[in-house]
Amino acid sequence: DALRQRVVAAGIDTAPRSWERPSDHAPAWVTLQ
Repeated sequence: DALRQRVVAAGIDTAPRSWERPSDHAPAWVTLQ
């Protein structure tokens, strides 16, 4: 719970999925305060 209180934003970077040979994975990101 302590970490959850520090989350300002989170998401998934979908840009790598548009590459010519995309991976099955997409990087996730999180911004903490």
